[in-house]
Amino acid sequence: MKLQTRDIDNFLRNFPVTCRAFLFYGPDEGQSRMRAQEVIRKKLGDKPDPFALVELSQGEILQNPDRLLDEAQSLPLGGNKKVLYIRQATDALAAVLQPALPQCPNFCSILIEAAELSPKSPLRLLCEHTELIAVAIPAYDDEGRGLEQFVQQELRARGIALVPAAWRELAPLLSGNRALNAQIIETLCLYVHPAKQITAEDVSALLVSQANLALDDAIYAAFSGQAGILQATLQKLGGEGLNGIAILRAASRHALRLHWVQALIAAGMASDTALKMPKPPIFFKRTREFEAQMRRFAPRALLRISQRLQEAEIMAKSSAYPGDEIAAQTLYGICLQGRAKAA
Repeated sequence: MKLQTRDIDNFLRNFPVTCRAFLFYGPDEGQSRMRAQEVIRKKLGDKPDPFALVELSQGEILQNPDRLLDEAQSLPLGGNKKVLYIRQATDALAAVLQPALPQCPNFCSILIEAAELSPKSPLRLLCEHTELIAVAIPAYDDEGRGLEQFVQQELRARGIALVPAAWRELAPLLSGNRALNAQIIETLCLYVHPAKQITAEDVSALLVSQANLALDDAIYAAFSGQAGILQATLQKLGGEGLNGIAILRAASRHALRLHWVQALIAAGMASDTALKMPKPPIFFKRTREFEAQMRRFAPRALLRISQRLQEAEIMAKSSAYPGDEIAAQTLYGICLQGRAKAA
């Protein structure tokens, strides 16, 4: 069967016993993995018997096609439920799965993880069109309303509320990767325990301040032509789950701040006074670096950089390319320009 995105969570909470095969596919591997683990918990509990949870590779199945059905039909020692778990599957699995599905007993579930599959994929079509017995569940990056619903759902399960102001602080720090977002939520819940509410101050204290330090390092490294520092800080930001759009917006704000202070000085304001005008203020340890960047980039160059960053943000929102990669490529371009100006 084929599910609409809005129906997936409810289906996984109440899937029918007749469903024998679950295909989790799409670009968000973390989301697929979390959903597969949810099915395993429902079938086998929090600590599954190792004899009841059998992991198979597609290579093993293709070498011995009878292996899939043999495993599915054999009850585990001392149990009455079983899960077969197949990761990194491709369309080649469809030829073996199709004849096995009708013979698969109700006590066994076959969980399959795959990357992105086209609408014409044989494996996807098999699971979409085999009503009641199989289901195809896409895993696309969380964004917009779907992202907020996921966060609220995770918090409700823990009995914790998120005030509206806290969501405004938290949203830019989340990525499209559900597994990374789940880690951030878990960290927040541990931070506020035993309180039952997350405030904007909690988000700022735990996440924003840490993320902003690394984000500032990345932005200043790009505009100062420091490729090594830029690479290290982008890797750190990626590990913390900060999305590419947030990075591009921070770089755009920095370019406009540089241009604005340049304009104030060109209009006759003393340099020391102009540097105190931006809000929030320039961190005092960054003042000399900020001044060096103003000298490095002409006003027209900063406007072109600002336009390039805006175009990159539009591309990150509308294209199939990952936003993190678009942000990184754009910042590396600014970095190369900064190095050339310094040379």
